[in-house]
Amino acid sequence: MTSRKTATYLTIAVAITISIVFPSSVAGRATRQEPLTFCNPINLEYRFAGEEPSRRVAADPVIVLFRDTYYLFSTGSNEYWYSSDLVNWTLVSEEKSQLPKGPTAPAVTVIDDAVYFVPSSRRTGLFYRSTDPKSGKWELAAKSIPGWDPALFHDDDGRVYLYCGCSNRDPFRELSWTGPPSRINTGTTGGSLRWSYLCSTCSRGEWVYSRQDSMKMES
Repeated sequence: MTSRKTATYLTIAVAITISIVFPSSVAGRATRQEPLTFCNPINLEYRFAGEEPSRRVAADPVIVLFRDTYYLFSTGSNEYWYSSDLVNWTLVSEEKSQLPKGPTAPAVTVIDDAVYFVPSSRRTGLFYRSTDPKSGKWELAAKSIPGWDPALFHDDDGRVYLYCGCSNRDPFRELSWTGPPSRINTGTTGGSLRWSYLCSTCSRGEWVYSRQDSMKMES
């Protein structure tokens, strides 16, 4: 009798333990929800390096929201991607894209009803414009100051700021203007240019954003 009671108690104890450790092992299968948070790596289709060893290559990603769609650009190729949910991405291939071949560390922003794209440059900064980036169609919109690792920031008051710099000696450069960059060249036409020493060590990859009514820069 005692052994039967003991076996019964053990059976109940095991059942309780299973229900505590796996409270919804069965019901959870029917009510399981898709995760709401995602992290790297995102499985994207992107190019291979042109040299050995064979490997994927992409760097310096930058993203912008335009007409409820996210557009993602990177270093090394004029191809880019777009997505409505940051999970499923569509590639705009190198053959389809009219952006310049092999851009480095580009910057993008939205001004009025178009996306503006500017890659790093040692000679002449070039702004490319598209009102339909899904199609791959772009046009040259303006020339600007040369600069490496550019960053674009479009403020709420309509003013646009371009920052660039990649040096442990030279300062950052800041170019600002209002409206589309249609007449900007060296900062004397259509915009104001200034140089700013922000730190004494090598600064690159700057990112400018607004928070609590002030502009912030990270590098």
